[in-house]
Order: sequence, then C-alpha cells, then structure tokens
Amino acid sequence: CFYGTTYNSFIINNNGTITFNAQYTTFTSNPFPDATIPAMIAPFWADVDTRSTNGGNVWYKLNPHSLVIVWDHVGYFSMMEDKLNTFQLIISDGQDTLVPAGNNVSFCYGDMQWTTGSASGGINGIGGTPATVGVNIGNGIDYFQVGQFDTLGTAFDGPYNTFDAVDFLDDQEIYFNLASSTTNIPPLVMSSLICDTIDVYTGDTLHKSLNAIDFSIGVSTPEMGQV
Repeated sequence: CFYGTTYNSFIINNNGTITFNAQYTTFTSNPFPDATIPAMIAPFWADVDTRSTNGGNVWYKLNPHSLVIVWDHVGYFSMMEDKLNTFQLIISDGQDTLVPAGNNVSFCYGDMQWTTGSASGGINGIGGTPATVGVNIGNGIDYFQVGQFDTLGTAFDGPYNTFDAVDFLDDQEIYFNLASSTTNIPPLVMSSLICDTIDVYTGDTLHKSLNAIDFSIGVSTPEMGQV
C-alpha cells in the first residue's frame, strides 16, 4: 500500500530503486519531490553498474508477506568495482516481522563506498550529482527524502541542507509506513546494527555485557515544515 493505493506489481530497477506503473532507467538522480518520474521507492538511487566480473548482483526473495531486494556489493558506472555498495529494500503487506509493526517499508545498508558514476559527474565514484535516498509518489506533493549523498565520511545534517556523506548510511536501518494517504509522513526512525540479519563470525564481538547488543537510534523528520 503506497500512499493509499494498493499495488500488486512493481519494477526493480538496477539503479537502486523500485517504481510503480513504469520502469525507470535514468541513472542520474534528482532530489524529491519530482513530478516527472514514476512513483518510486529509492533506497539508493545512483548509477549502479553490475556488468563487471566483481560488480555485484541484484537479488530478490518473495516471502508470504514481504519481498526483499538486495543490491549486493554493486559497482558503479562505468563497470567500476574498486568501490562497492550493499543495500537492501524490504516491502511488506504489514504482516511480516522483518519490518517492525506499524511499518511496511525498510531500507537497510551494509558497507557503502561510492555515490556517483562517471556519467553523472563522479570521479572514482565520488562527487558529481549526489545519490538520492527517499520516496517519491510522482505528483510533486507527496514524498520524503532521507538525504542526498556525494562524498565519503559520516557527515549528515538532514535531508535538505548540504549534501551528505555516504558512510553515514553504513549499518543503518530506516523503516517507515507508506500506507497512509495523508501527506504528513511520521518521522523516520533510524537504527544501527539491526536490519533483518546480524552476521556474527568467529572472533567478532557484538556485546559488552549480558548479551546486550549495543546500537544507536535516531529520528529524522522527512518533510520540511512537518508537524
């Protein structure tokens, strides 16, 4: 359910988005809102290039009440694999515990190393036109934007100030409810080291005491002027 409209199909686009009603192959991102593009959910809209040997893949898994899409260690244009991004989108009918109760969409990030392909002005995967993270219904009114990312580092000052640093997204999960038909989307809740899976390998330490995993939680308002 996307802003009050129920869909039973959508298109997975290689460039870090899914769209409803039509495919969307444009690789240079725009800020949201944008009335010129189809209804879009964009965990990381940028110039993904999976053609090289080690340029990654895009996978999906259909569950009874959700669908998981992973852009897995993907490179950037043109066929560059020196930097790779891993990120995930989960959409749910509201009945899957992969997405916390009261929400139906989740963005989840692994190691994010690049922002922009060379066709969009990037140099070695950085700079140029920033990658966009957010949701755009396509009417120029209903939307939210997590941020736009064009550099390395962890700097982040909100969705509509200066462009942000892509390492801010590392190990973050952002979840929200898109089922409402109102324009006032509730604040986004972001947390680290949760996602839908925590990988623990030999030698890793993920707790300090009593098996309690440390993680941080943040809240970001997605729309300017939101109450």
